[in-house]
Amino acid sequence: MKILIPAFEPSEKMINLIDELQSITDTPIIAVDDGSGKDYKEIFNSIEKKGVKVLTHEKNEGKGEAIKTGIKYLLEVEELQGVVTADCDGQHKPKDIVKVMDNLKKSNKDLILGVRSFNKKDIPLRSRFGNKLTRVLFRLKTGKKIKDTQTGLRGYSRKIFEWMVNVEGSKYDYEFNILLEVKQKLSYEEVEIETVYENNNEVSHFRPIQDSILIYKKLWSKKTKKN
Repeated sequence: MKILIPAFEPSEKMINLIDELQSITDTPIIAVDDGSGKDYKEIFNSIEKKGVKVLTHEKNEGKGEAIKTGIKYLLEVEELQGVVTADCDGQHKPKDIVKVMDNLKKSNKDLILGVRSFNKKDIPLRSRFGNKLTRVLFRLKTGKKIKDTQTGLRGYSRKIFEWMVNVEGSKYDYEFNILLEVKQKLSYEEVEIETVYENNNEVSHFRPIQDSILIYKKLWSKKTKKN
C-alpha cells in the first residue's frame, strides 16, 4: 500500500502532514510536485529528507495529471494492493487517511471514498452549496447517490490503475470523471471522515467558477445512463 499526495505550491502544512502520517504509519509516501517552481523547492527537499519519494512536473499540469503521474510510477511497483490519494493542504486528517487505507486493505471494492459531512455551520457557504449542487446533478445524471462527490481522499485498488491513467481530465475534473464511471466499471464504498475547513479553506487551489464549469460540462456531456 502507498500514499500519494499531489501538490501545487504547498504550504508548511504539507511538512506537518508528512510528520503526522509517519508518526502513525510506516506506509511509503509519494508526492508529486505539480510544477510549483523554485520558491517551493525547500518544502519538497524537506519531505524528501524524511523519506518521501518526490516526482516532479516541470510546469503546472493540474491535479488530475499529478495523480496520473503517481499512478504510472506505481504501475512499476510489484505486489501493490492499492494507493490512497490525499490533499496536501491539511483538509485530510492523518487518522482519516489511515482509515481509508485500512478499509481499502480489507475491502474488495475498486474505490474507497472518504466522505465529509456538509451540514455544519462553520463550513464555507461556497463549499456547502457547491458540493450539494454537484451531488444533486450527479444523482440526476447517474442514478447514484454519493455523499461527497468532490472528496480528494480516496483509496484506489491496484486492479484499476491501468484504467485510471486513461481517464479523461487533467485538473479537478479528473477525479469527478472517475466517479462518472462508478456505475459502469467500478464498485465503491464510502467511509465517513472529519470535515476540515481552516481559514475558509484559503489555501485550496480549487477555482470555484473555472473548475466547477469543467466538472459540470463533463457531467452533462457524458453519456451515462441511470439504473
